[in-house]
Amino acid sequence: MTYELYLEGDEGPPVFEAITCPNEIELLASVQDMLARRGLTSIEVRRFGVHLYTVTA
Repeated sequence: MTYELYLEGDEGPPVFEAITCPNEIELLASVQDMLARRGLTSIEVRRFGVHLYTVTA
């Protein structure tokens, strides 16, 4: 499945990035890894434009 991510950092507006994961467990693991590795403040996760959840640092 493909999900829409909106990556938020300390500077500028959120940045859109698409991610494909086979299930939501792997999606959450990938999102948490991205959050820590890229030093982001939050990542909003959507599917077909519908907000699913937001992960924060």
